[in-house]
Amino acid sequence: MNNLLMRDGNNFYANLYDIEFSDKVDDIPFILAYAKKQEGRVLELGCGTGRIIIPIAEAGIKVTGIDNSLHMLKIAKDKIAQRPQAVQKNIELVHAQMQNFTLRRRFSLIICVFNTFMHIISKEEQLQVLKNVRQHLEKNGVFINETFIPSFAFREKNAQYKIIDRKKGIAFKKIEELRYNYNTQILCVNYIYQQINNKNATGDHYAYFFQLRYTLYPEMRELMLTSGLKIVDVFSDYNRKPFVGGKRMIIVAKKL
Repeated sequence: MNNLLMRDGNNFYANLYDIEFSDKVDDIPFILAYAKKQEGRVLELGCGTGRIIIPIAEAGIKVTGIDNSLHMLKIAKDKIAQRPQAVQKNIELVHAQMQNFTLRRRFSLIICVFNTFMHIISKEEQLQVLKNVRQHLEKNGVFINETFIPSFAFREKNAQYKIIDRKKGIAFKKIEELRYNYNTQILCVNYIYQQINNKNATGDHYAYFFQLRYTLYPEMRELMLTSGLKIVDVFSDYNRKPFVGGKRMIIVAKKL
């Protein structure tokens, strides 16, 4: 087995992330409906490689995306450059953190989806994010935040997936190692990517580690209220099924 390659691992992860989740579209109609209803500029926190901001821009809506990963933003920039000029003009990319970004405009819709909020692993910084959201919302603006809810059925879980890069004609095995600490509400995530050669994972190996903090509804409601936000809707999926627990929590909030 080759040594794990840590050099430029963030860049490698950004590319594999874009390939792995390029087909995820279930949230886009839901977000577009709100964006059109709000009739103003949209801000995405943690825009990644542009999976959501590009469809918003293609719908003729001005959108700003911020992310703290230059590697993710580079991929997003390259993808945007392949779109028509009219779409490109609708998009602004900003390298910033959710906790302390400062923009010179307010937004009618701010979104933080696909578990992005969970990357903020302290309650104090979560409050900073939400206060920053409120500061950047227009008077009647809407904030959408999506996170997942643990099953509480296990403390450790391992899984394997196959990722195919069709453009380059190569495949990777993804080993996912999850470790929950229910006392701290922290999930430790370790990804190991192994390039598959001749149907065996004998190529280079890459490791990527990060932590997530899950927040249940009562605590999230408290965080929102403390930050000056009021929850107006909670759904368990993007078909607007009412939230009664389950795997996902999609919160729609406004200013108090």
